[in-house]
Amino acid sequence: MLGRLVAQLGTGSINVLTGRRGTGKTQLAANAAHHAARAGAVLYTKAMQLFLDVRRAYQLDGVCEADVVSKYIVPRLLIIDEAHERGDTAWEDRVLAHIVDRRYDAMCDTLLICNMKREAIIESLGPSIASRIQECGAIIECNWESFRKINLTA
Repeated sequence: MLGRLVAQLGTGSINVLTGRRGTGKTQLAANAAHHAARAGAVLYTKAMQLFLDVRRAYQLDGVCEADVVSKYIVPRLLIIDEAHERGDTAWEDRVLAHIVDRRYDAMCDTLLICNMKREAIIESLGPSIASRIQECGAIIECNWESFRKINLTA
């Protein structure tokens, strides 16, 4: 799995790690980030933090939305964790699509992590991002047993 992600680094890939909680999706992303850091900057964020940062620009003097968004466009690899934790508002959809599209244009790698099934994530991300994933990446289903399985009977 990691080899697949690492092999695509530097190609402008857009991949999604999806599956239930505890399967190690974030750990896979961290390992990919370690490899990507050799070639340039890596930024890890959670979806809600990205949207909070953009909204904060509306409240700060001298900071515009474009400045904040550029922070997410520039890194060689952008990892957006908990991509399913969005309000599914038209504004969030447009901001996410804009960032992914700008990164696609710049051939910068993007890795999205979510706890949804394949069909649900395609619907949630929308046709623009889904089309880009189909062209230059993949949805990688992490459907193995949770590493954080809790034994409540002990």
